[in-house]
Amino acid sequence: MSFRLLKILFILLFFITAEGSAQNFTLKNIFSGFSLNVSMNYVSSATILLNPNSPDLIERNTTVQLKGGYGYGATLKKKLFEDVYVGISAEYLRIYDDELAAILENDNDYVRARLTETVEMIPVELSAYFNIPRFVNNLNIYLGGGAGLYFGKRTEKMAGMETKLISSDPLFSLNVIFGAEYFVEKNISFNAEMKVRDGKFKVHSQYPTNRITYEGQIYYFEKDLYSKVYVDGLKVSIGASYYF
Repeated sequence: MSFRLLKILFILLFFITAEGSAQNFTLKNIFSGFSLNVSMNYVSSATILLNPNSPDLIERNTTVQLKGGYGYGATLKKKLFEDVYVGISAEYLRIYDDELAAILENDNDYVRARLTETVEMIPVELSAYFNIPRFVNNLNIYLGGGAGLYFGKRTEKMAGMETKLISSDPLFSLNVIFGAEYFVEKNISFNAEMKVRDGKFKVHSQYPTNRITYEGQIYYFEKDLYSKVYVDGLKVSIGASYYF
């Protein structure tokens, strides 16, 4: 099932549920029905677009694939109707990959240098959630979706040097959510959740110099790195919620 089809399904189910639940909404519910969720998160992968501003098509589509990373987050939800919630979430994610390499060249030779990439991202997302009909009293299964801004940083290390952040621009993206929570008490639950998204940001980072000396030879590389980072892997979370 494609990401676009999942979004369409979510929108249809959301409005069907909201229409059936709107009659139960009253003004006094505005200041009640909050819950707070904290979670530990895993993201399966990320992609760095190395030269997004290049006029050359091949260079513009050159990427580096990173392995997964971990993080933590929190979500504040507000109950709107019987089975419909809206929530705002923030999290911190770090991906570290030290199994990369770069080829450095001069006029006469080349050398292979070990490369380390670190990506840090802080997503801020606004999402809607709705519960599907329950089959077990203590088990709640929900679907959701929304949008967010994705703030981030990229740090590259090579030959004892490390880039510093010059600028970073957050970008907008959508998400689709599927989750389940099990209530151990009336207002306490444990949950597992999967989220599909394409979190991304642009970043400009810079090395302190554009060359290194190795075995008496000077090798050159790009000092300024203009890249676009996609944290587009599947996000899996486990956490706990408290309903006020």
